[in-house]
Amino acid sequence: MPDLKYFEYAHLPAHLQAASKPFYDFVHSEMLYMSFTKLIAHLAEILPDHLEKEVAIAKVRQAQSIWIPNDNETALRLILEAKDCAVRSLLDK
Repeated sequence: MPDLKYFEYAHLPAHLQAASKPFYDFVHSEMLYMSFTKLIAHLAEILPDHLEKEVAIAKVRQAQSIWIPNDNETALRLILEAKDCAVRSLLDK
């Protein structure tokens, strides 16, 4: 399972925290499966039109499709990759 420290966001500049914090909140949520739809909607709203935005959303959807309670290593890896894509989408803004 990816180390949850990779979801920390306080070290990022404020404009990048906006893309990273939702993933931190997501992985620390007790209702993870129900949060996928909210995370996707939030990313669609806050991220600029960019290939990295589309990849981030696709990775979250892929993670949702393979989600198995108590065995989420692959899904969490996809969420981590999605977070990185979301942050990158703001770097070119």
